[in-house]
Amino acid sequence: QNDTIFQQRVLDRAMADATGGTAFYGMNDVRGVIERVMEDGETYYTVSYEPKAEPDKNEYRTVDIATDRPGAQISYRRGYWTKPAAVKAIDALAAAMRPGTPVSTMLGLRAQVLPPDPTHKVTRVVYHIDPSMVDFDDPKDGKRHAMVDCFIAAYDAKGKVAGHEIDTLEADVPLAKFSQTLTNGLPAEQQIDLPPGDYTLRLGAMDRKTQRVGSVEVRLTVPKNAT
Repeated sequence: QNDTIFQQRVLDRAMADATGGTAFYGMNDVRGVIERVMEDGETYYTVSYEPKAEPDKNEYRTVDIATDRPGAQISYRRGYWTKPAAVKAIDALAAAMRPGTPVSTMLGLRAQVLPPDPTHKVTRVVYHIDPSMVDFDDPKDGKRHAMVDCFIAAYDAKGKVAGHEIDTLEADVPLAKFSQTLTNGLPAEQQIDLPPGDYTLRLGAMDRKTQRVGSVEVRLTVPKNAT
């Protein structure tokens, strides 16, 4: 139970840092928490900007704000998705990656984990996603389009978060090859850089349109002499 609480706090802290907030734990000092929130709310600036062009695809853009005042600490949102609808989808996928969460089968998913070797310095994960469970757009320009988010969450031997990766697969399948894709599966690949050790990997994929999630859990050993 303590490991589960710790892991949840790590995820909560990462979410708070990314959105410019602070994670509070326990309810023993409710008054102190409220006073802290009110104090922070009294001193803030609103900063905005407009991107030069609307991107064709969804992507995550980082934000960096600095100050020349010594000792000052700034809390701010660390980035944003260019298409806001992606935020809800990413949150749903992240929830499926939490330790102890039952494996999801709403999206058919097979994954092969390839540890580092003399020709590859990082761990590779090769996915085969069931395209019959992915909601492709109607044909356009001789192709069918789908968007699938892939996620890796790595936990070390003590159950602590050792790393994570998230990527978006944008599939444009020509109509002439669509039946072949239905047979062979929709391929995707991710990489994660982990130091030598034993890990539990939670691997997931989610169809962006329907938010159907598929997940698997595998063991990984990164040898000391892998590279």
